[in-house]
Amino acid sequence: MTLNELDKIKIHFIIGSGRSGTTLLYRILNHNKNCISSPEIRHFIYFYKKYHSVESVSQCLIEDIHNYCIVFSKSKAKFLVDNIDFSYLKLLVIGDKITYSQLTKLVYILMFGNNKAPSQIKVIVDKNPFYTFQIDKIVQIFPEAKFIALVRDYRAYVLSNRENQKSYYRVKSVFYYAFIWNHYTRKLMSLKDKYSEKIILIKYENLVNEHESNLKKITDFIGLSYGSEMLNYSDDLDIELSKSESNKTLNKLNRPINSSRINAWKTTFSKDELLKIEFVSHKYGELLGYKSTYSLTNLTSKILFILISLPAKIRVGLFFFLNSSKIHHYLNVQVKAKHNEK
Repeated sequence: MTLNELDKIKIHFIIGSGRSGTTLLYRILNHNKNCISSPEIRHFIYFYKKYHSVESVSQCLIEDIHNYCIVFSKSKAKFLVDNIDFSYLKLLVIGDKITYSQLTKLVYILMFGNNKAPSQIKVIVDKNPFYTFQIDKIVQIFPEAKFIALVRDYRAYVLSNRENQKSYYRVKSVFYYAFIWNHYTRKLMSLKDKYSEKIILIKYENLVNEHESNLKKITDFIGLSYGSEMLNYSDDLDIELSKSESNKTLNKLNRPINSSRINAWKTTFSKDELLKIEFVSHKYGELLGYKSTYSLTNLTSKILFILISLPAKIRVGLFFFLNSSKIHHYLNVQVKAKHNEK
């Protein structure tokens, strides 16, 4: 493989909020022999400011890529350290021409291409919720890129986040997650208007309940051939589990597609919790076809909810207003890497 051959590989993205089926979809797509699908590497935006106008290979660039891969692997599972194929760095010869598109694709190949022959790889798909807010930059570098936007019932989304709260973060309120869902949904709707031909919107519930027809729709959209063997994605997880230490997250994912918990929120949340979630998210939920269960009619209760939800609203709003790749990288990569080292 050469850097110029990387130009032949198409690149697309899975966007939308986490806990909406993004991990499920990337694993299914990664089981296609012609596709590398990656789990939130984030290197595209991490290197963007420094290298988006890069023209030639430097020693600094090589070292930056190497160091980033090491930090990323530590933030995930230990087996990923052995999975990185640093031999691909030999393609980088100091002084040779390189584009940011080539640099970005090379990192995907370096980290996830060692189980597939380079000649097989036709498509790269990056699953990355944070990239929902970086589409304009992505389109500048990859004008042919397409985006698979996943959405999920806002109540199920809040429940999934509550049940999977990271141990090293403080437990968040239902207001907090409902406001996050709003930000992602509002952004996806505006992106669908702006890039209508580049974005396909898929509901998590449809992906789970009618997976074959929806996967065919997705693979056609990004130029892959659908095969039923893609549903054997759990085979890859068996291999990962055999190489890693006990990992609850991987064990949870190591299951066939399961629709049994789609409506778990109906019996898990209290009425008060559902009222809070509906108060924040019912408007955008109804635009996507999710019917609300409760509504506040009492003015006093509405004022109370406005006041008690305000801290979460400000915190979430500030994070998305800053839209900082450095903050996102710190919270999702460096903090996790430090936690895993303990």
